[in-house]
Amino acid sequence: MNRMWNRAVVAATVAVTVSFGCSRHAPTNTEEALRARVSSFWDLKIKRDVGKMYDYFDQSYRDKTSLADYIGSVNRDMKYFEFKIDSIERDGDKATVKVSYTYQLPDYVMGSLKPKPRLMPSVPEIWKLENDVWNRAYEETSSAVARTSQTPPPRAASDKGPAAVPAKASHPDGGDGGH
Repeated sequence: MNRMWNRAVVAATVAVTVSFGCSRHAPTNTEEALRARVSSFWDLKIKRDVGKMYDYFDQSYRDKTSLADYIGSVNRDMKYFEFKIDSIERDGDKATVKVSYTYQLPDYVMGSLKPKPRLMPSVPEIWKLENDVWNRAYEETSSAVARTSQTPPPRAASDKGPAAVPAKASHPDGGDGGH
């Protein structure tokens, strides 16, 4: 009898603890929540977990772009090594997050050279609070990055080396950014 009573008390204690723990969610509209969400996105990018990255994009992007289409657009040869959140500027349910990161271009972009990792300083990303979750605004981020990116000068027509072959432009998400 005591054994059954002990089990009932333990089960009731666990149920009460779980229900109280679940009812107290950390606020999702804070800068800390945004910083955590951006960090999670970049951790996935470094791990090349493209399928999970898709879940971080805003609803309007996911409504018009399937997971399969997104995965197909990602340049899987682009490597990311580390990132740093430089600043967050918030305006209501929208925020501009500037992120610096280290990346490496694929070998076929650089020809026969072995590329070294490069630092990309403070690229703006736009994030929106949607249904209490911070999501990355795909199109707005693409536009913001395009405004701040510098394009290298075109190669001379006489340069017939392997790097002269036009390569697909790389978008900060590893995709082509053309959705």
